[in-house]
Amino acid sequence: MMKKCFVPLRRMSKINRFCCCIENENSLTFDERDPYVGIEETVGGHPKLNALIKHRMSHFHVNEIDLDGKIVHLTDLNPPSKPADVTPAEPFYVHCTLYKEGVAHPEVLDRLVRKLRIKGDDIGLAGIKDKWGKTSQKISVRNVDPQLLAAFSERNRHVKLGNFTYENHPLKYGDLTGNHFRILLLDVTSPTGSSSISDDIHKAVTSLTHFGFVNYYGRQRFGFEHRSQTIGRAMVQMNWEQVFDLVLRPRKHEPDYMRAAKKLWLSERDPIKIVNSLPPDAGNDKKLMEIWLLHGLAKHYNGGKGDLMEAFKTIPQYMRLLNYAALKSFFWNHLVTYRIRTFGLKPVPGDIVSLRRAATENGDIEPIIAGKKGDLLSDELRVLTDNDFDPNGNCRDYSIHDVVLDAPGSRMTTYTNPKVQSYFETLLKINQLDIDCFARFMERFAEEVHPFDHVRSLRHVVQRPINLTYKIAPYAQQQLRHLDHFIPSELDLLQIHHQHQSRREKKQIAEAQCKQDGKEKTCVILEFSLHKGTYATVALRELLNCTSTWR
Repeated sequence: MMKKCFVPLRRMSKINRFCCCIENENSLTFDERDPYVGIEETVGGHPKLNALIKHRMSHFHVNEIDLDGKIVHLTDLNPPSKPADVTPAEPFYVHCTLYKEGVAHPEVLDRLVRKLRIKGDDIGLAGIKDKWGKTSQKISVRNVDPQLLAAFSERNRHVKLGNFTYENHPLKYGDLTGNHFRILLLDVTSPTGSSSISDDIHKAVTSLTHFGFVNYYGRQRFGFEHRSQTIGRAMVQMNWEQVFDLVLRPRKHEPDYMRAAKKLWLSERDPIKIVNSLPPDAGNDKKLMEIWLLHGLAKHYNGGKGDLMEAFKTIPQYMRLLNYAALKSFFWNHLVTYRIRTFGLKPVPGDIVSLRRAATENGDIEPIIAGKKGDLLSDELRVLTDNDFDPNGNCRDYSIHDVVLDAPGSRMTTYTNPKVQSYFETLLKINQLDIDCFARFMERFAEEVHPFDHVRSLRHVVQRPINLTYKIAPYAQQQLRHLDHFIPSELDLLQIHHQHQSRREKKQIAEAQCKQDGKEKTCVILEFSLHKGTYATVALRELLNCTSTWR
């Protein structure tokens, strides 16, 4: 039976307020979820704004930035002719832009695999994009004619493929430098009741530009109902029965047949009976991790005496490893919160700093401009000593923007700051893990974990947004469904969703309605870029008096 293990700060001063045991997280309210996954600290001291984010899917746009520093766009849906040097005897790769709106990443891959009759490994991509938004990114597809990809695009309303090119290599996870965001904030008000809302917005945006934000992993890293890190911990413990129970734990907003199957698992643990009870079309719903696992259990479980690891490995690799990554991210968030609360927003002896400069106040950043992957190498790091500080304790050459922190993993077991190391060991103990748990897991799953654990995973403690701009606009409440013209999508620009009125005409009508209504509200259009692995919703915490995301 799982016990409640959250320890208030007043009872244990060196443990975070919602002490980071990964058990019974469903006891927390929605507003407590940020602290539960370690998202607690901010950088700026300005009053936070009140606003709505992600109110509609059309208010959140993401475009990938490739290795050459170029923003990925969907501008052409026409397939190219096959080059003369492309022959059936040798594999070829078609790179294209994938645009999606309101579709989860696994669902898109599942559609491509089924409709094109290819394997999941035939599709390469650099990163995963949000479901709740309109996103554009590069993907690669092996040995598939662009004509078929274009035909797939025509049949899908919310998924489009375009900008096709022939290449001799696939895309790999991490082949990007960052992401570009366009975000619409609604009903923006001042918490101080100030009549000059534009001044408050300017102060908040200026603070975010100059000082940045704590570079937490966002909530979406931890999955639906924040269960991913819980599964990840059971994976590292190699407690497969607990892994099965966690994956098959009933949750909200799932199909009735899945809820019934999970109850049957918890009561009878007979996977063959469960699989036979599934509706005929459930076997095609391979975007669900539970479906994969149930079929694996039916094949390997054998009343708990079979090969439990093989049953788990039936789940696609990228789904399994997301849980492992969530566990590492969970610890990293809590370690960063502890480090900031203990030492503040300044370098201290024992910190590791990057010799590659972070984003400057004007938004310039070397990795994105130069097109580097952004992975920090050993010769680009150094550990600060007392010699790096003046008599007043101020670091001579580095700021908090240069400080990086390891994510726990098989390649890292000791932190250079003794207090951070002691706190890390406390976190492990609370979660029934030990200092060598990641190394043992890596030894057993060396081939599996390679994409996530082959090098040290270092992450900047504080990041700045790149080239942040903003625009303030009025609107009226009845206009909510007609604000898409403020940040048109790639499809709008391609005129696929053809409207009889131009965007300029719609904007003029909207402004006239707003003035006639007499009840103006304020919206803000933000545009900026972030490094890969950095979360826009976390950056927005520096602007807004809210949790990291809601709709």
